[in-house]
Amino acid sequence: MNLSHLSSRSLTFYLGLAVGVGYACFVAWLGLRLIVLLTGGLIAIATIGFWFWQLRRDRSTPAPTPDLLQPEVFLKQLIAMEVQVPNATRSTWQVAQQQAEAIHQAATQIAQYEPTLIPDLLETLHTVLVLVTNLVQTLQVSQQVQTPQYQALGQQQLERNQLQLQTTHQQLQELRDQIAIEQLEQRTVTTSALSTKLQTLIAENTSLISTQR
Repeated sequence: MNLSHLSSRSLTFYLGLAVGVGYACFVAWLGLRLIVLLTGGLIAIATIGFWFWQLRRDRSTPAPTPDLLQPEVFLKQLIAMEVQVPNATRSTWQVAQQQAEAIHQAATQIAQYEPTLIPDLLETLHTVLVLVTNLVQTLQVSQQVQTPQYQALGQQQLERNQLQLQTTHQQLQELRDQIAIEQLEQRTVTTSALSTKLQTLIAENTSLISTQR
């Protein structure tokens, strides 16, 4: 029987049922004696205990995250957002999409130059996708609000997202060029300083994102 579609709760029920039946058969086979009852009970408890330990370990293990440095993975995220963009705001979306793709290209080039920065780059790309998501949501809302006050607020939020995407692109370009020149001149690349720059950029992106929650 294929159990892959069952939830952990259902599997726990079936396991408990099987252990109970197994315990009864164990006692029936060896006889109703104290040593048999204790041994069978210990086996049952150990089996169920191991099962719950395994469940707890599986839940505590984080699910694998997609490698956003892979072009097809990053592009898939953008395509999923594009279908949510109102037709009247396509031109604004195209600018943001091109900006995000340029950011991704700079990030992949940095990763090729300095693989030790990959964790920071992945975190940066994650914040970029959140910025783009917020931009799409702002475009959606802008097509719904009618009052000038809220239209102005929406426009301000849109411009802040656009500016932060531009800033991110510019800083990644500068970082890429810095690494390229240092390697060309055979100078030692100080990865800790580069990581600090990326973490600062991540903090700036995250700060903007937190104000839009």
